[in-house]
Amino acid sequence: MRSRATRLGLMSLSLGGLLVLAACDTTNYHVRFAVGENGVIVATTDAGSTWTSQTSGVKETLFAVSFAGAKNGCAVGEDGSAIATTDGSTWTAASSVPTVKDLRGLDLVNRDTPLAPTPNVPSVGPYDAFAVGDSGTIIHSTDQCSTWTSQVSGTTKNLSAVLDCRCLSSKAWAVGDGGTILHTTNGGTTWGPQNSGIKADLKAIVFIGSQKGWVAGSGGVILHTTDGGTTWTKQKSNTAHNLEGIAFGDSTHGYAVGDDGVIVATSDGGTTWAKQVTHTTTDLDSVATTMVGYDPFVTPTGDYHDAIAVGGNGVVLMTTDAGVTWTKVNAGTKVGLEGTD
Repeated sequence: MRSRATRLGLMSLSLGGLLVLAACDTTNYHVRFAVGENGVIVATTDAGSTWTSQTSGVKETLFAVSFAGAKNGCAVGEDGSAIATTDGSTWTAASSVPTVKDLRGLDLVNRDTPLAPTPNVPSVGPYDAFAVGDSGTIIHSTDQCSTWTSQVSGTTKNLSAVLDCRCLSSKAWAVGDGGTILHTTNGGTTWGPQNSGIKADLKAIVFIGSQKGWVAGSGGVILHTTDGGTTWTKQKSNTAHNLEGIAFGDSTHGYAVGDDGVIVATSDGGTTWAKQVTHTTTDLDSVATTMVGYDPFVTPTGDYHDAIAVGGNGVVLMTTDAGVTWTKVNAGTKVGLEGTD
């Protein structure tokens, strides 16, 4: 089943003059998760050398997974399914989900800002999450995906991806079919449209700070903004393949993945994108990379050199050299993988 979503975003957090890049990421490239058809969840703690299956408790396809640190994560999928973990291995179904629509995109962040930070000790909660899906569905959780409330999106277009701002504000973006881009500045109390200037279906979104962002979608489209989405401009992706996922590790280094095993990468913020050799023609649905400074008081393991892409037939590709070489690893499953983090 084809994915409609990307699952990874990158934002900035400003604390007393300290600008820190943050992301929906485990903060450790050794620890990765992938979700997919039939409720499958696979995880690695050794940078992909070995993978183990985890019990999701659901049979529906999971389209998206998002982590805030190595232990706290959520996943969403078909028929409004939503599950969460607080230990990185045991998953529990949400107690309340106000929709049975397919949920295609998800983003989980940690809103805690310690007043007296301790170096290399992660902060704990509160967790904020958005999930989006078919027919303009947007739902919101403030208790790490346990209970959800509906929000008014103002559209009936299918939504594919959502990005929750990691900044001292309540901004978020969502993208979907027909060039749809939505934006909120108040935590989703109200959502309004942004002008993408295109009609292509948009599948993935990533931001660095509250101003710089990228969107990827059908026909190889990549859009870029430097003003928080007030204006979006096209970038030349050098592919006509549908792009399903996009991820950035810092302000200049990023990846986009899509149909027929395509991966394009940039080292200059998207001014130029170049195809990478993947040795696969399997559709790729999601990509994640190690973000710099997920938590301002925890030093992440790895950087943009470390990335993972997943897709059909259980394919998992990993790189540790910024995509110079991509290596296929055995994740222990042959079902389609739709999301990774």
